[in-house]
Amino acid sequence: MRGSPESEGLIQETYEYLLSGARGALEKGASYIPFGAAVRIGGQRIHVNLDPAVHGKTAEEQIAGLVAALRADPGLTCAGLCFDGAVGLESGESVSAVCMHIEVKNGESLEAFVPYVREPGGLVVMQPVFAPSDPEIFPAR
Repeated sequence: MRGSPESEGLIQETYEYLLSGARGALEKGASYIPFGAAVRIGGQRIHVNLDPAVHGKTAEEQIAGLVAALRADPGLTCAGLCFDGAVGLESGESVSAVCMHIEVKNGESLEAFVPYVREPGGLVVMQPVFAPSDPEIFPAR
């Protein structure tokens, strides 16, 4: 993550918030409904959920709805979304992962993938993988 210290702080805070929510959900069940989080210009953290009965039952429909909801809020400075997915490892193996997309307004945009496995002792998360991405929530104008 390379950017201004303020952008890096917002990204780190949003990453930790999303990962914490995903871990909590995974510890309680097999998967979770995609969700989002954002930081308002004044610093307030918000959590964003959508009702599957209204915004679609598939993960793709939920993610599209989250992006639209976050785009529609002009008071955000950082936003991200989180969903249960998979990531390919260097070995070629595909494993379950907490998948995130995080953006800072007029700043960076990245994807984060946190592989995880379920073991008899509980959920084990591995080292995250970060990759730059194109903005979806705060499109370049």
